[in-house]
Amino acid sequence: KFNNGPLIDYMEMEQAPFYQTCQLAEVACVSLVIGSDRTQVKNGKITTEYFNHDLKTRKIEALSIALEVFSD
Repeated sequence: KFNNGPLIDYMEMEQAPFYQTCQLAEVACVSLVIGSDRTQVKNGKITTEYFNHDLKTRKIEALSIALEVFSD
């Protein structure tokens, strides 16, 4: 739990410096993330599960959706 909120199942950390930089610059930002794997602890051991999907197709879909949202 974070700040007495709901239980967090997953947190993306790679873009944290990007968001902080945008906050300091007082500009809006967005990050599109396409998941390719998930690393977690299972039965006391670190395991990594790789998603079986076409990353290029997912990236095109995400970019298309973002362009549609921001063009309105």
